[in-house]
Amino acid sequence: LQAKAVMDSGALVNDGIIIALVQERIAQPDCAQGFLFDGFPRTIAQADAMKAAGVRLDHVLEIDVPFDAIIERMGGRRSHPASGRTYHVRFNPP
Repeated sequence: LQAKAVMDSGALVNDGIIIALVQERIAQPDCAQGFLFDGFPRTIAQADAMKAAGVRLDHVLEIDVPFDAIIERMGGRRSHPASGRTYHVRFNPP
């Protein structure tokens, strides 16, 4: 709920909240045999916290996306607040 309130305000969720959420999630039984992070860790502090918690990663995959493609993807995002649906003006128009 704390992270949702921050996101709903348009602010970035701080490392402490993100780290706590991730640690809580990977402690769940369905993560016992492994898990996949998407976009985590995003900061050195997040990576250091996972290391300090003893989280071991077997593999890391980095996808290199050209800057222009990132701008196009981010710039085309739209959302419908009433329904919560998300769209993209080119890839998934409303």
